[in-house]
Amino acid sequence: MPEIQKAPSIRRGIKRRSFTSDRLKVILINDDVTTFDFVIRMLIEIFFCDESTAMALAVETDTNGQAEVGTYPADIAKSKVSAAIAMARSENFPLQIITQNA
Repeated sequence: MPEIQKAPSIRRGIKRRSFTSDRLKVILINDDVTTFDFVIRMLIEIFFCDESTAMALAVETDTNGQAEVGTYPADIAKSKVSAAIAMARSENFPLQIITQNA
């Protein structure tokens, strides 16, 4: 009977990507100027939250001083934060939204 050879491993040479260091938490910070209506609209438009989630995050931010909007791949988190800040500045709000390592 002929000897059967195993096919070479397809995984050889492929690096596994670690997602823990490539992900960032997006944190919304409370201030006394930015309105609830704006925060809710921003969360719906940029972070694709539904209205009840956006409302809950706005209330949490007001109550606790901050709220975690979500955890995203680093490039997406940075893009969303930039878009949120640009949207806030265009309407003259001092919104603060930051990223932290997940």
